[in-house]
Amino acid sequence: MNSKATIAFILKAVIWICLIVIMLSPLFVSSKLFFPFIVTKTVAFMICVEIMLAAWLLLGLFDAAYRVRINLVVILAGAYLVILTIASLLGNDFYRSFWSNNERSDGILLLLHLFLFMLVLTGMFRRLKAWLYVIDAFLIGTLLVSLDALVQFYYTAACVTNPAMSQCSNWLLVSSNGVRLAATIGNAGYVGGFMVFGIFLSVFMLFKRPQWWLKCLYGVVIALELFIAIQTQTRGAYLALAFGAAILAIYLLFFYYRNKWLKLIGVVLIVVGILSVVGIFAFNASSFIKNNPILSRISTIYTKDVSANNRLVTWGMALQGFKERPILGYGQENFYQVFDKYYTTKNTEQWFDRSHDIIFDRLITGGIIGLISYLALLFVPFIFLWKYYFRKEKEDLAKGEGKASKFFNPVIFTILILAYFIQNLFIFEALVIYIPLFMCLAFAGMYGPKFEGKFWENKGLKIALAVLGVIFCVYG
Repeated sequence: MNSKATIAFILKAVIWICLIVIMLSPLFVSSKLFFPFIVTKTVAFMICVEIMLAAWLLLGLFDAAYRVRINLVVILAGAYLVILTIASLLGNDFYRSFWSNNERSDGILLLLHLFLFMLVLTGMFRRLKAWLYVIDAFLIGTLLVSLDALVQFYYTAACVTNPAMSQCSNWLLVSSNGVRLAATIGNAGYVGGFMVFGIFLSVFMLFKRPQWWLKCLYGVVIALELFIAIQTQTRGAYLALAFGAAILAIYLLFFYYRNKWLKLIGVVLIVVGILSVVGIFAFNASSFIKNNPILSRISTIYTKDVSANNRLVTWGMALQGFKERPILGYGQENFYQVFDKYYTTKNTEQWFDRSHDIIFDRLITGGIIGLISYLALLFVPFIFLWKYYFRKEKEDLAKGEGKASKFFNPVIFTILILAYFIQNLFIFEALVIYIPLFMCLAFAGMYGPKFEGKFWENKGLKIALAVLGVIFCVYG
């Protein structure tokens, strides 16, 4: 191996190490910090992204296969970042918009790092085989979080009945949200959303890996993470999983396997599922439903519930704020201005810095332009994913190669992005949710339009980008 190949190998290793650290960052917690569940993850993520960026830009000097790649997803993400930055500059508190605070760490600075994270993933991984390893790295992180949550599940009950237990003082064993499992993420709602990604990506990998023992392992991971998601008692995650599972079941039973007995089983399961949901709401006043914390939370997804009522009131406040500044909104992290101005005693919560809804949050931070840009980033890449597979099927059939495609890849990722969207109709994002989201967007970008030309072959440009990357890493 010559010196050039050795340097390229080292740079790739650095990128992979940083990527693995990022995928494991949901496990990072420090009790020495005021916000132990947020700051540790954010700092680790930003440092790793900066190192990855510098290594990747330098790698482009030694291996042309890893030069800067611009595709539709990168353009959409960049456009959203620019729009949000302009909206924040025109807002009333750009300092807060850029830096955010330690509790959220969700300012423009974080979004910039997420954009760079996507850019590196896009440039590094250009084949499905490579992406399978990236997804596996993420699933290792979700599995470890699930195992920690499982420990919490068993010890939480023990601590409730016997508070004197020594384990009750151990933060690793006791959930910060009581009986709702929060694991090392610190918020049961985030854990629920995190598990949504873990479950559907595990299903994806179960069908992609041919080894039987790996399929068994993914099956165990799916079962465990489904159990953890249920125990978070997060209603948005319930809805997302129910929707995703129903669509996936219909697809597998009626389009993928195409077996009449499986179709019959599928119809029975769907009917049983519908009747079960109807029964939970129809008998929500029964002691059986009320005394079960999970069924009770499901049955209270309506306006009489205090939590649901607070969200409805907050959404009304957000709508008032949007009407006041409809074009570009108030800028990132500035929902508190709307909440303070339109606060009403109908809301039992004294303070909200989010509307707890993906639509209203985007309307407030970026106005209608920001919302359209964000929705385009979420959904347009998957339109091109479908187009790619339809085109591939047409070409294969024209060549007489194989049978019609079953479209598994676009189906599972479309279900995943829709499940994410449903989940976030009732909550807001955190870094642990952003990471798999931007990872999936970068994956979808592999199938969309690409914009490459001789411009990127310029040696001076590569050197300039590498220098900028090093400067960003040192001073970022």
